[in-house]
Amino acid sequence: MNQPNEQRIAEIEQGLGNLETLVEDWQDWKFITRGASHKIGVAEGLASTLQHDVIQMKVDLAHVARQIDVVLDQQIEADKRFDEVNKKLDLILQFLQPGRE
Repeated sequence: MNQPNEQRIAEIEQGLGNLETLVEDWQDWKFITRGASHKIGVAEGLASTLQHDVIQMKVDLAHVARQIDVVLDQQIEADKRFDEVNKKLDLILQFLQPGRE
């Protein structure tokens, strides 16, 4: 009768050892998941900041594109005025040429 009890006690001790290992593994997993959860939170924060920065860059680029359009329009107007001045200068030079009355 002693042997079956000892065997049963050994089985219980082994089961308790397995349970202890399971609890340790669970605690390790819990620690790892907390670390991973923190890292995920940090990554989400960084992603949100990056998304905000990208949106701001798009707004800035649109502003720059509008400024470029304004400058190009001004350049076109300046070229037209330059052409007009050149035509007037050509007329003046033709008038001032010798032999012209």
